[in-house]
Amino acid sequence: MPPPPPISRDIFSMGACVRVDASTTSKGGVGFVSAVHPEERKVDVKYNENAIGITNSSPFIDEGRLHAHIYAPSDDTGTTRSGRHRGAAVVSGRRQAAVVTPPPPPRARAVVGSRKRKRPKSIYDAIKESRSGPSSEGPHPVLQTLKEGKENKNAGWMRKVVKKALQLPITPSGHLKSPEKRLLSQIIGATSALTPSKTKGFNTLSDHAHAWGTHARTIQRIDVRTLDDATLTASRKERTDAGTSVFTSEAKRKQVFTSLDFYKRWIRHNNPGEPYNDSDLRAAFELLSEEEKVPYGHAAVSLQMKAANAPDDIGELLRTTNGSISWSLLSEKLRGDGVMVANANTIRSYVMSLPESVYQSTKILPMLTSQTKTKRFDWARGFNILWYGAKLVAATVLVFVMTAFMPTGNDFETGGQSYKLLCTRAGAMVEAVRDSYKRVYRDDGTYHYPQLPANLLRSAGDPYFKSMEITGSNEGTDKEPKFSLLKLFKEEGLPAMDALAQQLTTRTGKRIIMVKQWDNATPHMCKHLKKWMKKAFNQRGWELRNQPPNSPITNTKDSAMFPSMAKMLTAYQGLHNGSHYLQGEELWKGIQHVYNNYPLDTLSRAYMHHAQIANAIIECEGGDEFATASRSLHCGVRSVVHPVYENEQATEPCGVEIRECLNAVDVEAKLRYKKPVVTKEYQDALNLHQDDHLYNPGNHLSYNLLDTFVQEMDGNEFDYDYYEDAFSTMVDNEDWEVFSVASRDDEEFDYDDDEEEEEPDPDLICITEEVGESTNGSDPESTI
Repeated sequence: MPPPPPISRDIFSMGACVRVDASTTSKGGVGFVSAVHPEERKVDVKYNENAIGITNSSPFIDEGRLHAHIYAPSDDTGTTRSGRHRGAAVVSGRRQAAVVTPPPPPRARAVVGSRKRKRPKSIYDAIKESRSGPSSEGPHPVLQTLKEGKENKNAGWMRKVVKKALQLPITPSGHLKSPEKRLLSQIIGATSALTPSKTKGFNTLSDHAHAWGTHARTIQRIDVRTLDDATLTASRKERTDAGTSVFTSEAKRKQVFTSLDFYKRWIRHNNPGEPYNDSDLRAAFELLSEEEKVPYGHAAVSLQMKAANAPDDIGELLRTTNGSISWSLLSEKLRGDGVMVANANTIRSYVMSLPESVYQSTKILPMLTSQTKTKRFDWARGFNILWYGAKLVAATVLVFVMTAFMPTGNDFETGGQSYKLLCTRAGAMVEAVRDSYKRVYRDDGTYHYPQLPANLLRSAGDPYFKSMEITGSNEGTDKEPKFSLLKLFKEEGLPAMDALAQQLTTRTGKRIIMVKQWDNATPHMCKHLKKWMKKAFNQRGWELRNQPPNSPITNTKDSAMFPSMAKMLTAYQGLHNGSHYLQGEELWKGIQHVYNNYPLDTLSRAYMHHAQIANAIIECEGGDEFATASRSLHCGVRSVVHPVYENEQATEPCGVEIRECLNAVDVEAKLRYKKPVVTKEYQDALNLHQDDHLYNPGNHLSYNLLDTFVQEMDGNEFDYDYYEDAFSTMVDNEDWEVFSVASRDDEEFDYDDDEEEEEPDPDLICITEEVGESTNGSDPESTI
């Protein structure tokens, strides 16, 4: 039921001057409202003098007979300029009647000599007036309103009109909302059919754009996307395949899973990390004969059937995990050993379209004490102050460093040997495209670049080193090249690791397993880099692990090597450059000198300290309370080791070993943090692994590494069953995908500590290898 029409305040107000039409029982006249009855929509009128000259009153006059009335100005009628009665001139024994305007035709308002300012029309009134019919006099109301708005109002004034009309709490901002788009469409509809003569003198598009506070092009784009229907609803056209997916539509499956599509998936599945594009793969597929294409067609049909059954598999996985599973892991589980059926976004769209589906994301934040928060706040302020000043006066070089450590007997507490594998700059040598000149300062502090031969920095064509942004796999463009870690590992990183593994295998006659760790920086999380690294490490039987988030202390580069190198570089700078900041190639030369002369025994102590940090984190149950105690990072490593040399002729140490005067009990007593007994839970449970055990090898080791331990370990060892039982359980549960821990769990981060505490195996050597990036500068003192 529509709402009742509004009540006119010009009539339904006490004291309002009205004109009353005649009826069968009344001649009507002019008077003032003496009473209002809004529910009945009637008023009482006290006449000044009715049509036959009688002064009286009439109650309950219907709204249909009432018209607002205004007195004409007069100097001798006894009325004020506003029309109110001021006095009366006595003529023939009675009051002289007030002078009024002649009564207009019924239902029309007479306005003569009004002193009231005419209020401007709103855009809604202008649109309504334009629809009432063509007007031969005056400008078009909508065009005039838009023009006056641009002349007298600020940009975006129309949004305030919408706020007022719809009684919104705040003025809309940002992109135009649906109610605003509907009004925009109405305005365009009212002006689009006008003849050129009507729009002459108006810049409609510019005025309209000013009204909304946007660009004219935006007005045109919104108009194109508007559906031209009776309701003037502004919305995008709905897709014809909306609501369908490869999981719900047979036609969609046949459209997506074709022979060509499976060929693309197959090539990318077997070559992870390679930058294939669709056009190249399509061209390669077209070169195949019809006979060679047949297997891909059959595989595509199988993939269609797999996608048809995927909803049941997804439901089973969600029920099994109680919904605590990532979209990426769902995609991996659906894929199995074959090509990808659907990516994470496709699965998410399907699941979230199901009735009552709700997705909740969780995020783990570190628990910090008030003391730690205070220290971190102090550090953050000092960091910004230091580096803001440093960037104004000192050049920096981003350096990529890779080192390795081979613990003696696979036990970190017995020492070991360290190896420096790689130190390179994030950039490349390029040719200068034009002449460059040095900066020269004037006496007033300003500077310029005089183009003089003596001031020449480099000539066009001269090679120079250009620093680049580090990325996972993106090599950038010819104009803006980038430093790809994937390319670095292919060309330098992995060959260096292979060479070291071969060298140590030849020297020791034992199998070498690299356990690689790096942090969770954005380049390290690149999916192409991760896939390639996963494949390369699995082929070699090596292990990939991630350090915990927000934990640079668990990386020997951040906690020890980089701070120590910074101090050594400062000393080198003082000796070779008079304590002035090193620049460009001189800075890189200094970094290389520091890296090449970095003592391997110092690096080995850093790795032993790394194991102590892992023990400290365990004592705090994952917290960092140990870091706030006095001298908590001094773990006693120096007191239990001394340098070791590769041979009698060597003059530089290659690592460290336990002092001969100390036994295992003495070493344990001197080291600050004690190594946990990882087999205690297993022994307390009568040699059974349980799901709630914190040290269950099946939860912390990949299939490859656990299989290697079981195969290489002596079956007579006391703790052999500890690993063998975990491996058997993994095989029985068919949880034996050949992935690393981080990949198998499909987590962005791996929170497990390294298993350096395992019992040593005489026929197996595990080498931990770490990667880090750093810029030169001042860092805290190393505490090793």
